[in-house]
Amino acid sequence: MKFNTLNIFFILLPVLLLHVKHAIAGSEVAHSVERALEYLDYLAEEEYDPGSGKRQYTISPGCVGSRPGGRCTLSEFLLYNWQGPSNTPSPKGYHIWPSMPSDITTLSAKDLAAKIHAARFDIRTKKGRYYEPASKIDPAKILPSNPQLGYLDIQAKLGAPLNQLSSSRDGKLNSYQSRIFNLGKETAQGVLELHYADQERFKLEAWQKKLTY
Repeated sequence: MKFNTLNIFFILLPVLLLHVKHAIAGSEVAHSVERALEYLDYLAEEEYDPGSGKRQYTISPGCVGSRPGGRCTLSEFLLYNWQGPSNTPSPKGYHIWPSMPSDITTLSAKDLAAKIHAARFDIRTKKGRYYEPASKIDPAKILPSNPQLGYLDIQAKLGAPLNQLSSSRDGKLNSYQSRIFNLGKETAQGVLELHYADQERFKLEAWQKKLTY
């Protein structure tokens, strides 16, 4: 099996995220970048060849959408993972606004995260109409095979499907697969940078509180 620096980055990503995981919940922007990385993992699993002839989906396997093979678009993926808890039937009248591009691999990591950050679910019920950030999720839907994992532990596992994609093909990816992989790497770096920034902000706030006593 051939490893390059990108493979090593995704192998080390869970360790790095665990190191700063207490800062994960501090930024709504970070949540948007995490949603982007989750979806790129979801796309990577479609391209990963396990060698058995049958793919085993682990990232939001219950998401059934309008893409070939019943796979979800980004909008469908966000909506599915937002509708929680995981044992609740999907409600009616939920729409994401603005709509997401059909091929997100043409975007930069920054633009992808910005679109998710700006997106809102337009919710219309008998009681009225309101909006919710599209970056919110029911964590149990991301990795349902590990229901005991909390949000922070799930986020620490991100990047594994992207690494498997590259490793299974010995780094020889086609154009579409390369876009998924490179965008995933860029997004993962953004997640780490935001977490470290949050961590430093929390430290500063803690010191400021101590100085006021």
